[in-house]
Amino acid sequence: MASEPTDTESAVSTLNFLFNGHLVTYCINIACKLNIAGVIAEAGKALSLQELEEKIHGEVNSTYLKRIIRFLCAFGIFQEIVVDEGARYNLTSLSELLRDDIKDRISLKSTFENMADPSCLKGWAVLEDCVRSKKSKIPYNEGFAGSSCDHGTASSMESADQCPHTHEHAHGDTHGDTDDHDEHEHFDESIHETSILMKYYAHGFKDLEEKRAHLMDLGGHKGTTLGIIKKLYPNIRCTSLDLPETIKSIKSKPAGVEVTAGDYFKPETLPTADVILLKHIAHMYPDQSKCVELFKNCREILPVSGKIILCECVLPKIGSIDVNSDSCKRAFMADASMMLFGVEARTMDELIAVFDAADLKISEFIETTEAMTQIFVLEKN
Repeated sequence: MASEPTDTESAVSTLNFLFNGHLVTYCINIACKLNIAGVIAEAGKALSLQELEEKIHGEVNSTYLKRIIRFLCAFGIFQEIVVDEGARYNLTSLSELLRDDIKDRISLKSTFENMADPSCLKGWAVLEDCVRSKKSKIPYNEGFAGSSCDHGTASSMESADQCPHTHEHAHGDTHGDTDDHDEHEHFDESIHETSILMKYYAHGFKDLEEKRAHLMDLGGHKGTTLGIIKKLYPNIRCTSLDLPETIKSIKSKPAGVEVTAGDYFKPETLPTADVILLKHIAHMYPDQSKCVELFKNCREILPVSGKIILCECVLPKIGSIDVNSDSCKRAFMADASMMLFGVEARTMDELIAVFDAADLKISEFIETTEAMTQIFVLEKN
């Protein structure tokens, strides 16, 4: 009979488990690349390894396939079922999120492919160099592009060209027709998935429907989020504002959504609106002055009774880290992923300091289970 593990043995086991978390990342990424969830969903039933191998596009090594899918079964991502003819593999609620074949439904497939993309992995490989440098180097740029840009330089279009995952990414970022377009194409899909997530919070726009208000999504790309809102609340006037090059690249947009070109650091380009929607933009500007400037520009185009709806990650304040809280861990995981692009989440106190400096106040705060989407409703003081 095995003896109970000592505290040291337990600590070693726990730390080893945490350190090897990247194995889950890589195996989920391969499952996405092979579209295993989509293959099973299309079949409409649990599949054997041989059936999976036959249905997956391209050649597949059966030994690796078996090891990867069984590994993911251990984490509840797929389900292993034993029948008379052997093992079969089916979807779970987790692997359902790895499908991208159903419109207007949350899919994390391309987000995970994106974050495990070689260009991102190169950034993590040079993170130590960035940590050891007094300069504000950005791992993604150092690893992939071989260049760096300082925090806060994303305020201009020129610096956005050097640092694509600040100003342009916040604005919707299409990367145009650059030579590295293929490596970046997943970012637009990730924006789409974030937009779908907003569907869960669209009930907050009911009051705007009754008032026939004008809602403007800054950095809204082609308006996927607004398209969902428009379907639910057709009397809301919905406008998606993004950089001129992003607007030019849009091939289609949701019905009833207006798109317009502008730059939230150039207030003269911003039309007025009753409510402004800002999704995951504050953390794109770790430089306090630039973040305050962003909110001041938003405030200037609002009427007296206007509002800003902000979706943002919120870190626990100093001294309040709860090791037993999953939401706490998710918030820090989100912030850790931001390091790659030189951006940074804030604590509630830090966000309030930004709002105060922009002469705004919180009228409502909605805490959610999604680390990246804590909801603030801001009004003028």
